[in-house]
Amino acid sequence: DDIDPPAQGGMDSGKIAVLSMKGSMDFVWYRTIRALDRLEMEDISLDKKHGKISFTTPALDGQPAGGESAESGWLSGLFKDDSDEKKSSKAEKFVLVLAEQPGYVNFTLLDSRGMEASSATAAQLRAALAMALE
Repeated sequence: DDIDPPAQGGMDSGKIAVLSMKGSMDFVWYRTIRALDRLEMEDISLDKKHGKISFTTPALDGQPAGGESAESGWLSGLFKDDSDEKKSSKAEKFVLVLAEQPGYVNFTLLDSRGMEASSATAAQLRAALAMALE
């Protein structure tokens, strides 16, 4: 029935945001790697034994990458204001920790300090990841 289950977001008392997905660790692990690739994350580093995926968000310099328009990526929308000016943003490093629970996998997004990520970029990244995992 649940061959391709969607990711679900929510709040948990000890965490800023929880993202979880039904399925085994192997299934969710490979879906997550594909989702990060589709979101054009850079420097993806895998540590399956500890359930950690490190990656860097692409830096925005207002220049289209690979011939695409500057508005084509999800991240470019984060830094776009109403005046349609192009802004710069430096790349941010994150670690996604996957923890297997009975029947599903929880995701925790950590910032470069190893703390649960709470920035606006992290919130947008969680939302984009949830959509990419659907």
